[in-house]
Amino acid sequence: MAREVREGRLGGHPLLSFGEGPPLAVFPGLGIANANPTGVQRFGELRLLSPLARAFAVHRIGRRVGLECGTTMADLAGDYAGAIEDGFGGPVDVLGISTGGSLALQLAADRPDLVRRLVVAGAACRLSEQGREFQRQTARLAAAGDRHGISRMQAADVADSPLGRRVAGGLLALLGPLFIGRGWDPSDMIATIEAEDAFDLRGRLGQISAPTLVVGGGRDHFYSRELFEETADGIPNARLVLYEDRAHGGTFADRRFGRDVVAFLLEGQARTRGMA
Repeated sequence: MAREVREGRLGGHPLLSFGEGPPLAVFPGLGIANANPTGVQRFGELRLLSPLARAFAVHRIGRRVGLECGTTMADLAGDYAGAIEDGFGGPVDVLGISTGGSLALQLAADRPDLVRRLVVAGAACRLSEQGREFQRQTARLAAAGDRHGISRMQAADVADSPLGRRVAGGLLALLGPLFIGRGWDPSDMIATIEAEDAFDLRGRLGQISAPTLVVGGGRDHFYSRELFEETADGIPNARLVLYEDRAHGGTFADRRFGRDVVAFLLEGQARTRGMA
């Protein structure tokens, strides 16, 4: 966490960069806003990505601010394609987290020339019905400006057990609004949720040519085990790692996560060097 973090923009996208080594483009999960995170959210995301920065130059690329109503996942993936072309000039390793994982899959299907190696973490070819309804409810709370309700709902994301979700829900309902400003504009969050609501890449998984690692949690409330398996089985050169005891957010917090992602990506670097 002591690493210098560089903040800027990449092709109109908010950007945080840190670490040294080959570039790794990271597409983050759904947030309350598309701007670079601050405060506790920023600390948490950088802590999650810190193990990767020991081997890679990590570039957290947020979604652009000011999304239009009716924006699709293909539109957002097109934005990312432009950012990668501008920032890297060619294919790059990509890690997509949660909603960012859905976008990484979309990008890999639409622009296989830009994705060298792909990690899809806490995401699959579509949301489960439970996950879709959860996000719809989040969008309704956001539209109503209910900061307490949105904060309480995050318990399903961060806790692995029913008791943990009850405790976390109470704490988040109490403390969460402190991290969501009263002048908060939820429009980007709502537009992203509506885009992901229609996301379904089941018919195009075979078009993804990048070697792919799918990482999921056995207790994930947004995706079932079957969806993780369907995603990995549908991509020609993919493997699945499932953390049986982890819910959605617990997947990324697991100590195995950074180790497994780095090992998979370095495997690709080693093969590239061997072919040179």
